[in-house]
Amino acid sequence: MFDKVLGKKHVSTLWQSEPGFKIQLELDRHALCRCRIGDPIEWLSGLGPPEDSKALREKSYCYYSRGVEIGEEDGKVADFSVFWVDYLEQGFQPFEGLVTFRGRTVELDFRTQEKEFRSLFGDPYWRDQDQEEIILFYEFQGDIEWQVEFTLQRSLTAIIVVCHPLMADAEQRERYGVSIPWPPRRQ
Repeated sequence: MFDKVLGKKHVSTLWQSEPGFKIQLELDRHALCRCRIGDPIEWLSGLGPPEDSKALREKSYCYYSRGVEIGEEDGKVADFSVFWVDYLEQGFQPFEGLVTFRGRTVELDFRTQEKEFRSLFGDPYWRDQDQEEIILFYEFQGDIEWQVEFTLQRSLTAIIVVCHPLMADAEQRERYGVSIPWPPRRQ
């Protein structure tokens, strides 16, 4: 509200989209456009200004047309999500960027099945299925967690990369019915 009254704009509204700026999800580095969790948010300025000023006030940089959402904490990238299916009906188009893992291109989209994903990336720490979706939780060194979401028909909808693992919280593990030790053997 303060910014609205004074007419002050968020610095990201001045970001300029770089011609030919390619969006790349580097899963082995847990990076989006070469920007890792904890890197300065302005390193993503080549994406141009975020497409939702209301979400920006909540420190969420939404790029609906690119299928990407980035969370910010203290000027740093805190998390990011890529969407192949707009299951929450927020307006995200399917992610069409390049996905790499261990130096090679990986084909991921809404047709990617859970079994195929697991054959590429191994078994998750935990798998949850409820009445709405399937979530695979992958845990990595440096407190990085992937939350990989699938439809009940086992089609990929989104990958969310976070620096505050949901599974690190004992209450969350209890809610998800986790029956294996924490911390896991890290990937």
